[in-house]
This record gives sequence, C-alpha cells and structure tokens, in this order.
Amino acid sequence: MSAQLRSTIVVAALAGILTGGTLGAYMARKNDGIVESARVIAASSATAAFAAEQFRHADPQHAREAVMLQIDLLQQFERIAPSSVHERNLGFAYTRLAMVDEAAGQKADSEVAFQHAKDWFQKVHPENRLTDVQMESFVRHLEKPPADRPPLP
Repeated sequence: MSAQLRSTIVVAALAGILTGGTLGAYMARKNDGIVESARVIAASSATAAFAAEQFRHADPQHAREAVMLQIDLLQQFERIAPSSVHERNLGFAYTRLAMVDEAAGQKADSEVAFQHAKDWFQKVHPENRLTDVQMESFVRHLEKPPADRPPLP
C-alpha cells in the first residue's frame, strides 16, 4: 500500500470519527431534554393518579393530603420549567382539592381552592371564564376510565 493511500485512509477515518463524535454528542444533548420531560410527566402522572384514587376511595383527610402532594409537585415543576401543561394540571388539582374540601364541609377552603383553580385555568385559557360547576364537571369527566367517558360538550 502506498504512503498516499495510507494517508488518505487515516484522514478519512479521523474525519469519520470526528463527525460521528460531534453528531453523537449533539444528539445526546438533544435527547437529554426528552428524557427529562418524560421524567417530569411520569412523576406528575403518578401523583395525579394517586390523588384521583385517594379522592375516590379515601377519607377526606387522606384525599386532601394526596391532592396537596400533587399540587406541591406541580408547583415545583412550574417554578423550574413553566408550562401550560403544569398550569392546566394545577387547575385540575385545585378543582379536586375544592371538591374534597366541599365534601368535608369546609366551604371556605373549597371557595379558596376553586379560586386558585380559576387562576391557573385563566393562565392557560385567558379568553374563557370557567364556573365552579364546569371545572368540577371536567374533573369528574377525567376521573372516569377513557372507555366510559362521553364526549365533552
């Protein structure tokens, strides 16, 4: 093999390694955000599912604690990485909290929670003013298994 051919092969190999390494590092950084998003969604979904189960089956105190856990986690996510998804989920969580407080006979706490829910929903949909009944209806709709949900009006 001639020296010129050997040099060409070495240069081509180095160019391939350099290009592959650069592209690999770029793709790893790009996909890292996707993995982080998946972790946030998984944590948020787990606390939402737990709060929904507690809402359906537990006493008001435990249901309230589960919803407060969900709210605390969502507020942390919102502070770290603001998102309309977190805002909407906070609206749903505060609505569920209002429903728990109402069922426990805590009317004043329920009204405060409904107001927080409206504030969060307003950030997502500034053109709509939802009533307490509409928000409660949305939460009750989401509580049903997907196959049992009628379409929303």
